[in-house]
Amino acid sequence: DHWGFYNGPSSLNPFPTVTVDGNNFPNASFQSAYYDFRNPNPSYVQAGMLTRINYPTGGSTSFEYEPNKYVKWVGGLPITVNSLSQQVTGAGVRIKKIISRPTPSSGELTYEYSYVNDIDSATTSGVLGMPQPQYFYTEPSLKLYSSPGYSAVSYIGLAYSTFSSTSIFPSQNDDGNVVTYSRVIERQSANGIYNGLKLTTFSNHDNGYINGSP
Repeated sequence: DHWGFYNGPSSLNPFPTVTVDGNNFPNASFQSAYYDFRNPNPSYVQAGMLTRINYPTGGSTSFEYEPNKYVKWVGGLPITVNSLSQQVTGAGVRIKKIISRPTPSSGELTYEYSYVNDIDSATTSGVLGMPQPQYFYTEPSLKLYSSPGYSAVSYIGLAYSTFSSTSIFPSQNDDGNVVTYSRVIERQSANGIYNGLKLTTFSNHDNGYINGSP
């Protein structure tokens, strides 16, 4: 996908047919199809993840995952946090539930995680710590200046387009994480009995800890 995670076999997600415009550049139809081709697939992004640990005591801990989601992204100069109208699937996965039973005779402990700003919200608190993926770029008027005395014209205008099979913007940032969360809610239960919840607030790009401009 956009960030290098597996998004399915080519039989289910084939490379789109290349179509071009009058300038022999990939047209809008291919640009849209290529972006969709690189989108994360929730059914495959969990490939290779650890799902269970078995202990010598006979107990175990199991892990359930779900795709990362974000509703804000970081980019531009000066660097700013930009909001989206709806949440988007991001890179990789996050823990959804941990079920632990230290021994066969011990009770079952369950921890469930919600990555939202408040208890009643269904909107993610995730922030993509970089610009959104982009594979095509058009510069309508690049000015190329000539050397003094070379020509009577100080510059010429040049329009050009660029396509990259990998995102033009970096797919990683200096935080080491692609999507980070401002708030996470942990719900705890033992043997099916609810024990309460814990809401944790983390420093993040959108609450005063944005990266500085270069």
